[in-house]
Amino acid sequence: MKSAERLCLDKQHLFKNISLSANTVAERITEIASDLRMQLQEKIPNFASFSIAIDDSTDITDAEQLAVFVRGVTDEFDIIEDL
Repeated sequence: MKSAERLCLDKQHLFKNISLSANTVAERITEIASDLRMQLQEKIPNFASFSIAIDDSTDITDAEQLAVFVRGVTDEFDIIEDL
């Protein structure tokens, strides 16, 4: 809610209806991971070569964060990058 106050005060009311319980957040993380996996599985077969960079960290509030960067090159030399 603090972020909504600073970033989009006129739409702050929309954020009040979002559930942030531990179960809801865990379900959303699982859905996002599943969607990302599906997207990668669709793209990877088209890559002639690819690289993956992964970095994990813990911020000052002990929140764990994971960044995954994927870069792939197709046979036609199209470059696809995703973070």
